[in-house]
Amino acid sequence: MIDLIKKIRAHLIINSIVCIALGAFILFKPKLTYHSVVIIFCLYLALLGMISLFNGFQAKKAHHNPLALYTTGVFYVVLAVILYFFADEIIKIVPLLIGVIILLIGVRQLIHTIGIDRNAGINKSIFYIYSVGLIALALFLLIRPVESIVTLFQIYGASLIAIGIIDLLLYIYLRRNFKIHRV
Repeated sequence: MIDLIKKIRAHLIINSIVCIALGAFILFKPKLTYHSVVIIFCLYLALLGMISLFNGFQAKKAHHNPLALYTTGVFYVVLAVILYFFADEIIKIVPLLIGVIILLIGVRQLIHTIGIDRNAGINKSIFYIYSVGLIALALFLLIRPVESIVTLFQIYGASLIAIGIIDLLLYIYLRRNFKIHRV
């Protein structure tokens, strides 16, 4: 039991430090984080493509059919190049699609709320607030897709910081309440 608590405490402190540092970086530098993620992902795809091409050359030397490996390798390399040069245009589509979906859900919820019978004894104000909130969120995503991506990155960074703080508080709790004596 003592070994388990020691391991949990060690993992909590490491996890809290990493989460707080990474969260702060993402929160305060969302555009740099976005570009870094794009570059890392493109490098990963290019590396997969190069490995596949290399395996294709090895398969050809061993008198096997390398066509599938060549095709996969070229596909990954081309995809990496396309993503690197057109990542901004591709990522702008995501908030638009999410915005349309949320808008449809918000309108459907509003129509459903309007159709609720007044005699049912249900307070409809919370449903109206929910519907209008969904529609407002959808309009934000549709009107300002780039800013919404930055905002989502910042929310993610703040969430990581919150997770790190909670882990740190749990570490302090375990340290105070489970004193481990060395023998």
